[in-house]
Amino acid sequence: MDARISLCLIVGNESGYIERCLESFLPVADEVVVVRAVGGLAPDDTLERAAAVCRRHGVGLVTGEYRNRAEHADWPHVDDFAAARQLSFDLASGGWAFWCDADDVLEVEGSLGRGAGEVARELAGRGDYAAVVMPYRIFGRGISVPRERLVRRDAGRWRYPVHECFAFVVEPLQAVEDNRLVVVHRPALGKRGSCERNLRILRSIPAGELTTGLRYHLQQELGIAGDVAGSVALARELVRAPDLGRPERYELFLSLAQLAEDLEVKRQFLHQAYAADPRRREALGLLVGNALDAGRGEEALAYARQMRATAGPGAREWNDRGPVYGWLGEEIYTHALRGAGERVEAERVRQGMLAAAGGPRVALVHATRGRPQQAAVARKVWLDFAARPDRVEHVFVMDADDAASEPLRRMHHLVLPAGGGCVAAWNAGCALTRAPVLVQLSDDWVPCPMWDDLICARLGDVNLPRVLAVSDGVREDGLLCMAICTRAYWEQDWFLFHPDFTGVWSDNWFTELAYRRGAVVEARDIRFAHEHPVKTGRPLDETYARQNAPERYAEGEEVYRRLRGGGDWSEVPGFYNFWPLYREVAGRLRDGDVVCEVGVWLGRSVIHLAQMLRRAGKRVRILAVDHFRGEKDQPAHAAVVAAAGGNFRGEFEANLERCGVREMVEILEGESAEMALRVADGSLAFCFIDAAHDYESVSQDLAAWGPKVREGGILAGHDAQHEPVLRAVRERYPGALVLGPVWLREGLG
Repeated sequence: MDARISLCLIVGNESGYIERCLESFLPVADEVVVVRAVGGLAPDDTLERAAAVCRRHGVGLVTGEYRNRAEHADWPHVDDFAAARQLSFDLASGGWAFWCDADDVLEVEGSLGRGAGEVARELAGRGDYAAVVMPYRIFGRGISVPRERLVRRDAGRWRYPVHECFAFVVEPLQAVEDNRLVVVHRPALGKRGSCERNLRILRSIPAGELTTGLRYHLQQELGIAGDVAGSVALARELVRAPDLGRPERYELFLSLAQLAEDLEVKRQFLHQAYAADPRRREALGLLVGNALDAGRGEEALAYARQMRATAGPGAREWNDRGPVYGWLGEEIYTHALRGAGERVEAERVRQGMLAAAGGPRVALVHATRGRPQQAAVARKVWLDFAARPDRVEHVFVMDADDAASEPLRRMHHLVLPAGGGCVAAWNAGCALTRAPVLVQLSDDWVPCPMWDDLICARLGDVNLPRVLAVSDGVREDGLLCMAICTRAYWEQDWFLFHPDFTGVWSDNWFTELAYRRGAVVEARDIRFAHEHPVKTGRPLDETYARQNAPERYAEGEEVYRRLRGGGDWSEVPGFYNFWPLYREVAGRLRDGDVVCEVGVWLGRSVIHLAQMLRRAGKRVRILAVDHFRGEKDQPAHAAVVAAAGGNFRGEFEANLERCGVREMVEILEGESAEMALRVADGSLAFCFIDAAHDYESVSQDLAAWGPKVREGGILAGHDAQHEPVLRAVRERYPGALVLGPVWLREGLG
C-alpha cells in the first residue's frame, strides 16, 4: 500500500486564505493538489500564491481546473463540489488523500508533542483501513463534526453536487477514529455568499435526484436565506420522511423553533425537538431562554436543572454543540438562576465556571443602552469567536432608567444610576471584573477569530502596565480606537477613561496618556471592525444621537483641553480606588460644610475632592490629617519618605499648589487621635479614614473620629477588604456597609 499522502483541495478565488491554509497543512503532505473552480469569475492569484508556498517548503504542486457545465458557465462559483473534489483526487499520485478547504486550518491536539506530519504518516503507514475519521471543528458555532478526512484514494468516489460526501465502495467499510489532528473551519467573520451558492446548486438538481439528505440541506438553506414559508413547508414534509436521521430530525425542530415568532409556538417545537432526542441538551437550553422571554423564571430554572442533569448521547452526532455540555451549559444555568431571582447562586456558579477553566484571562466590559438585541448578538459573536470562551469574563453595564435593556439582566451585568454615560459604564465594569486583560466593548464592535489569543500573545507579560494598539480597519490617525489594556495598567489610575468624560474625547486622552507613559504595544495588524453609523451610513438611533450630540463633543473637548493643561488630580501619585465615592460625596456637600480625610499621602484624593467642589462653586472647608512620615509596612512609602528627608509634607503641599487648591485645604499635621481633639464633635459632614491599617490603629481612629461626624453625615474608610480593618469597623458599627474597598457607617441616602 502506497503510504504517500496527497493534500487535495479545491479553491475559488482564495488569495486571502490559501497561504494560511497551506502553511498549516503542508506538514502532512508529500504533494499538494489544488483544483481551481471559479465558475464564470476571472481567477485571482490563488494558484500563484500556492506555488510560492510549496516552493518555499520544497513540496511538489499539481494544479487542475474544474469547469462548470455549459448551462452553468456564468455562475460565479463551482456548480458541482463532488466533481471538483473528485478531480483533485484523480490528479493525485499518493495512495492516501488528505482533503481540506482553503479556509480550513489544521490543529494538533493530544499528540504528546508529536507534529502533524508524524501523526499523519503513522496513520497512513498502517494501511489496514480505508479511512481515518478526524474532528472537523466549525469555529464560531460550537460544533465539531467527525468526518472521514484521510482516505485511501481507491476506496470510493465523491458524490452530491453540494454538501458532498465520500461514498466508499469497499465493503465492509473499515475506518478508525483519531482525534489528534483537528481540521478547523475558520473563515473570516462576515464571509458571505455560501447560502446563495448552495441554494443555486440545490435548485438545479432534478427533483427525482433530491435525496432526503439534500432536501434537508435545502430546508436549512431556505431558512438562512429568509424564505421562512418555504423552509417551514419543507420541514413539515421532512419530519415525516422515514429515512430522515435522528440528528437531522432534531435539527429540523430546532430550526422550526428559530423560524417561529410566537413564543408558545417556539416552545412547542422545542418540546418536539426534546422528544426527538431527550439525550441532548440544546433544546432544553433554548427552552430556558424561551421561558425567560415569556417572564417565567421558575419554569426556566426547571428546564435548566433538567439540562444540567442531561449527560448527552454516548456517541457524537454531527450537530452536537459541545459547549452546551460545558461552559455554555453553566452560563445558561446562571441565566435561569437570575431569572428566578437567585442572583447570589448565579454569581457563585459563574465564579466556579471561570475557576474550573483556569480563571478568567480577558474581561469584555460591555457598555450598552437601548438596543438589547444588538447587544446580545455582539456578546454572542465575541464569545463564539474566542479561542477560550470559557475564560472570557463578560459584563453588561447599563443605566437604571434603560427599560429596553431589561432582557440583558439575565446575563452577568451591572446597573448604574442614569446620566454617567458610557465612560461611567466602562469604568464601573472594569472595577467589577477580575481578568488580567481588559477590553472596552460596545454593541458595534466585531472581533476577528481567536481574538483573545491574539490580544494575550501581543500584550506579552500581562503583569506589566501595557496598552494594545489595534486597528478598526479605517482610522489612520493613531487614535487608540478601542481601549485594550492589562489590569496592571488600569491599576495605575483605577479607571479606564478619566471619569470627567461621559463619552466622546475620552479615547483621545486615553491615547495621549498611554503613549506618554510608554505603555503602548503596537498591533495595528489586528483588526476589530467598528460598525458605527458614521462609517456604515446607517441612521443614528437614540443612543448614538445622544452620545454624538454637538454639546457632548463640546463638553468632551473642554475636559480634554483642561487635562492637557496639567494640574489635574489624576497626575498626583497615589493609590486611589475609591474615587467614585468622592464623586458622590462632592455632589451631596453644601456651602459651609466641613470635611476631613485622615491619611492623605501625596494628596491625590484630597485634590480630586477639592477640584470637584471648586468646579461646582461650592465653598467647603477640607481638613487634611497626616503625620507625613508614611506607614512602616508600606515599601512604596519608604522611598518617598527617604527622598523627602523623613517628612513629605512639602511634597503634599507642592501638589496642592500645582493643582490650584492650596487655599481650600487646611493641614493638620500629627497623629490621628491627637488631631481629632482639634475638631469639634458633630462638625463634619464627611470623614474618610485611610491611615494605618492594623486593627488597633483603625479602632483608635474610629473612636477618635466617629463622634466628629454630624447626624446624617458620612463616616467611611478604605481597605475594607483587609480583615483587621473590617473587624474593627464591624465591632464599632455592626451595620456598616461594604462597597468594594470602602466601608460606610451608613448609606449615601
